[in-house]
Amino acid sequence: MALALAGLEEVLPFIRQLHCTADEVCLTLHPLPHCAGAQLVQRCFLELRRRLPDTDIYVTPS
Repeated sequence: MALALAGLEEVLPFIRQLHCTADEVCLTLHPLPHCAGAQLVQRCFLELRRRLPDTDIYVTPS
């Protein structure tokens, strides 16, 4: 999973929960109120989808 998150360093401070299995990644982000939370969630989802194409990806704000 560390390799999948490489390049998403700006997301790391906002990770509230991360759960990974062989075929699923569930990531809950807690962006600060002044951050563009929806854009952060979408960027993270799209990047994980690109890197892990055969994995179910769930990225949600908390």
